[in-house]
Amino acid sequence: MKKLQIIAAAAVLGAMSMAVQADNSVSVQYSMIDFADVTPTAIEISYGMGVSDNVTAEAYVGFGMGDDDDVEVAMTYGLEGIYNYALNDQFSIQGLLSFNVVEVEATGGFEDDATGIGFGFGAAYAMDSGSVFVQYRNLGELDAVEEDVTSIDIGYKHNL
Repeated sequence: MKKLQIIAAAAVLGAMSMAVQADNSVSVQYSMIDFADVTPTAIEISYGMGVSDNVTAEAYVGFGMGDDDDVEVAMTYGLEGIYNYALNDQFSIQGLLSFNVVEVEATGGFEDDATGIGFGFGAAYAMDSGSVFVQYRNLGELDAVEEDVTSIDIGYKHNL
């Protein structure tokens, strides 16, 4: 599993080092990941490339930041397609479809992951060089607890 984590992190960081194009962005977000009555936290970074005026493709990787009841997020990574609908010059709403992996660990050697197709929605407030955003995501199901993994995220996206 560690090899997969290293490969995922290298892929996202490699994408971030690509030549900067007009509609590219990097973002950082704080994620409160919820499942089975626990809410560990993670920090995620992403690199996005504009596909059209309203669509962005993003690759992200995240690492656990805090645990809840001795359960923590070991790593998150995935690919997202985000559709932005501008309400005016500053406010937009978004819908997203994604492929995600969320790996969790707990005391006693418990490990599980949620892998699958996810979806979500959010809102953003644009500023000069980027935007702040909040979003809700459904990231898939953990097999061991047969429960969906969801997250509420707040972050900043910087336009390159």
